[in-house]
Amino acid sequence: MSEVKATSKKATISPKKIRIAALLAVMGPGVIAGLSDDDPAGITTYSVLGAKYGYQMLWVLVASTIALIVFQDLGARIGVVGADTYLYHSLRFLFPSSCFVVLLLELREFSLLFLAYSLLT
Repeated sequence: MSEVKATSKKATISPKKIRIAALLAVMGPGVIAGLSDDDPAGITTYSVLGAKYGYQMLWVLVASTIALIVFQDLGARIGVVGADTYLYHSLRFLFPSSCFVVLLLELREFSLLFLAYSLLT
């Protein structure tokens, strides 16, 4: 009778794969937020502006990328540190209830004004 030896191989993950997985985990929300504005109207606008101005507006890409990195980092830090990450709970905690209701109504009015302006232009 032959004796079968039970060998246990531990799966080792290389440090390179761990670094890549960590990078993808950190970049995931940023990539999703960056791609959220690539709708058909936006792509059309980008194409028309690219055809009209060529490489003259390339500096805007650099400036907006730096700004997006800063704002994504700021949002991530607020999300990690803040206990209430939702805007509603944060504003409700900061302002009294009467002021909070007025603030919400004003935000609603501004959004309706922006909607009307975008429909008229």
